Amino acid sequence: MIIQLNIRSPSHKRGARRAPLGRPALLALLALSLGAAPLAYAEPPPPAPPPPKPLTPKPFTLKRLYDRPNGVTDEERWAAAHGRGGGRRGAAESACLFPFVATALDARALVATVREGLDAPIVALYGAPLAGAAWAPVSAVALYAASGEELARVDLSAQLKALSAPDAHAVAYVHHALARDGALYVSVAHKTYARATGGDNARIYAYTARGAPLWRSPPLVSNAEGFLLVGDVLITGYGFTREPDLLYQLSRHTGEILAKTPLKSGPERLALDELGVLHVRTYDRDVGFQLSR
Repeated sequence: MIIQLNIRSPSHKRGARRAPLGRPALLALLALSLGAAPLAYAEPPPPAPPPPKPLTPKPFTLKRLYDRPNGVTDEERWAAAHGRGGGRRGAAESACLFPFVATALDARALVATVREGLDAPIVALYGAPLAGAAWAPVSAVALYAASGEELARVDLSAQLKALSAPDAHAVAYVHHALARDGALYVSVAHKTYARATGGDNARIYAYTARGAPLWRSPPLVSNAEGFLLVGDVLITGYGFTREPDLLYQLSRHTGEILAKTPLKSGPERLALDELGVLHVRTYDRDVGFQLSR
């Protein structure tokens, strides 16, 4: 059956241009001509807006409070004054405090755990001893909720391989890791010249709480033994002989560099006290900064 619609308004005159009917009107007229109820027509939903871009955090202003020589080998003195930072515990203590944490992961032994507070998740660090070596470089992490539920396992073998070289000193390993607000942050570096691996060394990698990759930082930003997360800013340190010695501030959302602060020698440990003073132990100096915005 062919239905022809020839509809004119009362004021239609021969030769006048006809205003086109929209699709909803045509559907309604077709339904009426067939003796049916008018068809309902719904406009298609608008496209979903793009996800908002992460805000770029404002970096802290660092006011230098002190900068004095240390004894180079007096690390215990500095640790007694400022702590070792990051809530890091060895394997034996971790086994007592967190019995739900696995003591081995894919032939790697538990080396340490990191927990920032009572309700914070627990990051477990695992490593396997090198041939002929007494230490076990950390190469995998597992994340546990405060309740004891295992949330994720992250094998960093590929990242370590990318940042290593045949040179025995250019063996990359996980220096530190921490978890907060549904994200896991891991620093990976070796302890020799950046040129040993073509300048690719000392990165921060970020993952979701389920282990999905989020981002990686630019190279040469983190080879200190720890880093800090202050609000939305990661504070890291990098330095080596005849290379720039710097503190970095990175966005926790993207890993982009927000600010750099020069140091006189390579940073080794970082600690933040309750007054907002950042204490930095470098190779041969102790330095303090007041954080402010």
